[in-house]
Amino acid sequence: MGKLITATGKMFESDYFVPMQDPPVLFVRILNQDENTVRTVFSDKSETSCLTCGGRTAFGYTNFQSILKEGDAFKVMLSK
Repeated sequence: MGKLITATGKMFESDYFVPMQDPPVLFVRILNQDENTVRTVFSDKSETSCLTCGGRTAFGYTNFQSILKEGDAFKVMLSK
C-alpha cells in the first residue's frame, strides 16, 4: 500500500489500511517498526485523529484497542 501518515506527519510503511463504519473501527498494519514505537504513536490521540494511506483518509479513530504481532508487522486496531 505504501506510506501511512499520521496527523502530525509521522510516516510509516503499511500494507493494510481498512477503515470501517459499522462498527467504527480501523485496522492498519505497520511494517519495519518496533512494537514500542507503534504502540506509543497509535495510542496518542493527537497522532491518530487523522490518518492517511494509499489516497484514503480516516478521521476520528482515536481509541487504541489492540496491537498484534503478524510476522514482521504489527496490526493495530483503533476505534472511534
